[in-house]
Amino acid sequence: MSARVASVKNVTRGLDLGTDVLIADGWWARARGYLGRKQPDRFQGILLVPCRSIHMMGVRFPLDVVFLSHELRVLSLHHEVQPGLRTRSHPEANSTLELRAGRLVETGTVVGDVLEIHDTDRHVSTGPAAASFKGEHP
Repeated sequence: MSARVASVKNVTRGLDLGTDVLIADGWWARARGYLGRKQPDRFQGILLVPCRSIHMMGVRFPLDVVFLSHELRVLSLHHEVQPGLRTRSHPEANSTLELRAGRLVETGTVVGDVLEIHDTDRHVSTGPAAASFKGEHP
């Protein structure tokens, strides 16, 4: 199994949120998320599509979480969601961006900001043996 990799930019702030973001738009990739993966580096993340809430069961590190509208407007932010916790449901959300904890503060991202997603034309493995996706190429 493979998934696309994209870059995500906060166009409101003019800053990159991630340049190595896995687009998890299939059942397996969304269910897997960060389970069994290493903590993301500063520019890594996972974009879950569709997604209205997340859980951190089985994840070993905190994450920053952004809920996005269809237009990629930031609807809600959750800073440093800890392992074992979950967020409330956001019925208006279309997708969810998971980033390294602290990334939202670093970039000044707030509710109302607009993001932009650019496909990098790269694909990575999302199967059971894929522990990390950084730098994996087709």
